[in-house]
Amino acid sequence: MNQQFAAGSSIRKGESVGITVSIGPFSEGDITVPDLIGKSLTEAEKLLADSSLKVGKVNYQSSFSLLPNTFLINIRVKGTK
Repeated sequence: MNQQFAAGSSIRKGESVGITVSIGPFSEGDITVPDLIGKSLTEAEKLLADSSLKVGKVNYQSSFSLLPNTFLINIRVKGTK
């Protein structure tokens, strides 16, 4: 489990707080996360759909070396379940 802001942090009233909640232990139905680094958003969506996964929250970041909508990082590490 994880939360965006540490306990005791001061934030503005009405601001959203991101959290990560456990879904319990892995089951036999778990699948391996595909490698999305360097793929376009469209390619990543297809790879995830092919693995019965979907794109979650997308964060955008500036990059001088990559084209727009190119994956920089995966929140889940490729190859993990």
